[in-house]
Amino acid sequence: MAREILLSLKAQLRVPIAVFFSIFFPIIMMIMMMTSYGNFSLRNGYHFIDKYFFISTTIGILPLTLISFPIDINNLLETKHYLRLKYLNVDLKKLFLSNIISYLIIVFISVGINLIVGKSIYNLRLPSIEYLCYFFIQLFYCAIVLLIFGLLLSLIVSDIKALMPVGMTIMFILFMVIGVFVQYSSLPKIIRTISSYIPVKYLANDFYYIWIGQAKWNMPFFKCNTIWLIFLCLICYIIYRRKNNVTKIFN
Repeated sequence: MAREILLSLKAQLRVPIAVFFSIFFPIIMMIMMMTSYGNFSLRNGYHFIDKYFFISTTIGILPLTLISFPIDINNLLETKHYLRLKYLNVDLKKLFLSNIISYLIIVFISVGINLIVGKSIYNLRLPSIEYLCYFFIQLFYCAIVLLIFGLLLSLIVSDIKALMPVGMTIMFILFMVIGVFVQYSSLPKIIRTISSYIPVKYLANDFYYIWIGQAKWNMPFFKCNTIWLIFLCLICYIIYRRKNNVTKIFN
């Protein structure tokens, strides 16, 4: 398994769009926002960077899960590469799992670089090890659901050329409704109500309270994310089975 994860990780890091959007783009946005608005004080010794860190983290995760991952899976499915691997007795479940784990590693790398830049340049305050662990557990849970959503995109949109614009459109819509471009509290009430049903909204806006030690678990996020997890897994399973049945009929 370790070998498969390493190979998958190397393959993903060779894709320029994945590296740019997941690692460099969040840093660029962080520097632009800090330069534009300044690292103004909030309360209890916290500053703008301590809240914007979560927006920046979200900016790194969404393109990775909504663009890079779906394209990767789509390429595997539509080129029938998985059939060749199956004939070679490659464990496809292990291959898929290694893909998921490698993307979670990239998420960790993206957040880690984000954290280092925020700390070294803008004096981002770090939580205790305990609360840092709670943050990462919930971050990875959110990322897993986003990856499954990316899998659904790859199953629905079979044309790989259409997959990138579809993924980018969804990504920018999410950016707008979760407060990436404007302060979340200034969004219309209807938008905030809609976004409360989107798990990544909690990552961008509410995980801050885990970071500063006010809460260990965000229960609204857990409920929302779990519902999405069950729903997406069910839909992916149904679509995958139907595609397999159609393939068997025409073969």
